[in-house]
Amino acid sequence: MTTNNLGGCEKVTCPPENGGFAVHLANPDNCRAFCKCDWGAAYYFECPGELHFNADLGVCDWPENAGCQQEP
Repeated sequence: MTTNNLGGCEKVTCPPENGGFAVHLANPDNCRAFCKCDWGAAYYFECPGELHFNADLGVCDWPENAGCQQEP
């Protein structure tokens, strides 16, 4: 699922430029989601299944590896 500026991404400050690649940032309201920043715009994505977003690696990962403390 992808939605522009919904699901907590309105709380994320994206860099104005990508530097070649989009930036993935943790969704502050949902461990199972992340915000993909593309040229200053944030887009909401959910991790598949029971995976959580791992902010250190910038990918969806097993919850025990992701380290998110929020309720999904």
